[in-house]
Amino acid sequence: MVRRLTERGVVVSADTLHPDTAEAALQAGAGIVNDVSGARLGEEMIELIARTGAPYILTHARGDSATMDSLARYADPVAEVRAELLGLRSGCWTAGWTPRRSCWIRAWASPRAGIRTGGCWRGSTP
Repeated sequence: MVRRLTERGVVVSADTLHPDTAEAALQAGAGIVNDVSGARLGEEMIELIARTGAPYILTHARGDSATMDSLARYADPVAEVRAELLGLRSGCWTAGWTPRRSCWIRAWASPRAGIRTGGCWRGSTP
C-alpha cells in the first residue's frame, strides 16, 4: 500500500512505535516516520533515523497506552512538554545526529494537544 501511494505522489507518514515497521515503510517509500512512542522504547528508532536521515516526528508521550492517562498530570503543560522534548533531543545527538541535522531541523514535535493531557492545554502559557 505504501509503495502504491508514493508512486502516485502521496507523502506517507509511517505512524508506528516499532523501528522494523518504520524501516520497512521507509524502504517502501514512506517519506516521514511518526514515532508515536515518543522515543521511549529504546534507541533503535533514533538510530534508524540517524542512519536513514528520514524526516522524523517525535510525538510527546508519557508512558504507554496502559499508563498514559494516569501520567497526564501537568502543572504547566507547555513548559513540561517542552522540557521533556528537549531531554529527548539529547538522545538524538547521542545517536549520531548533529546540531545541523537535529531533532529541531529534521523533526517536528507533536504534543497531541488535548489528548492525554486532561484537557489542561487551555489557558497554558506558551
